[in-house]
Amino acid sequence: MVGAIDHFRGEHEYLSNFYLRPVVYEGVAYPSTEHAFQAAKTRDAERRWAIATLPTCREAKRAGRAVRLRPEWEQIKYRAMADVLIDKFTRWSDLREKLLTTDNAELIEGNRWHDNVWGDCRCPRCRGTPGKNALGQILMQVRQGLMDGTYRPIPLPTRVCLKREAYDVFCGRVDWCPAGWTGPGADGRWGNYRGSVGAFRRWFEREVDVNRDYRVALEVLRGRRLGCFCDPGKPCHADTYVEWFESGAGVEAAAVNEGDVLARMAARLGGGV
Repeated sequence: MVGAIDHFRGEHEYLSNFYLRPVVYEGVAYPSTEHAFQAAKTRDAERRWAIATLPTCREAKRAGRAVRLRPEWEQIKYRAMADVLIDKFTRWSDLREKLLTTDNAELIEGNRWHDNVWGDCRCPRCRGTPGKNALGQILMQVRQGLMDGTYRPIPLPTRVCLKREAYDVFCGRVDWCPAGWTGPGADGRWGNYRGSVGAFRRWFEREVDVNRDYRVALEVLRGRRLGCFCDPGKPCHADTYVEWFESGAGVEAAAVNEGDVLARMAARLGGGV
C-alpha cells in the first residue's frame, strides 16, 4: 500500500483510540487505549479504576480531563501513548494483521476538532497549520516494530502446576482476591473437587456473556502462567480461562466499537443517545 490513510474511521476505525478493544497498562485492564491513556494521566489508583469502568471512550476522555495530572505528565505522555498502542497491537492478532497490511502508508489522524498535537486538523480555521500527528507517528513506529520483530505478539495464557513450575498468577481454589479469578466457588460452596470445576465453568460462561468489565479484566491473564495445585491432566478450573482464550472468544467478546455501545445504551433507555 502506498499513499496515506488520513482518517481513522470506517475500515480504518481500528487505528482510533476510540476503538473499543481491551488493553493492559501498568497491570490494569482497560476497555480501550483511550481509557488507558486517560488513566495514565494520574497516579491515583482509585481514579484509574473509575476510568477503567466507564462504558464509553467519550466518558473516559472527559474523566481524564478532570484528573490532577501527575507532575511528569508532559515528559511521559508520548511514552504512555506508545505503551498502550504497543499493547493493543501485540495483544490482538486481528488488529495486528490489519495494521501490517497498511504496509508503508502514512498514517494521519485527520480530524476537525482542532487537535494538531495528536493529529492533523482539517477544519477551515486550522487550514495551513500542519498538525504534529503524534498518534499517527507512534502508530507507524509500532507498525515498524511489529515488522522487524521488536514487538512480539503476547501469547495465550497457560496453566501450570505450581508444585512443579513457576507461575505468574495464582488461580487455585483459594480465591485470588481482589480480582476473584476463581469465582464464587472459592469458598467450597460448590461441593467436591470435580463438582466445583464444572460449577465454575458454568458460572464463568454466564459471567463473560453479561459482564463487560469481567471480560476486560480477563485480559490481564493473557501471556501469563496460571498456577494451580491441580496435577497436569486433571480437571482444573484454570483450564476454563485457557480454553476461553484459545477459542478466540475473547476477541469476539471484545470486537465492539463505540457506536455499538451507544446503540445498546439507547435501546436500554428506549430512545436515542
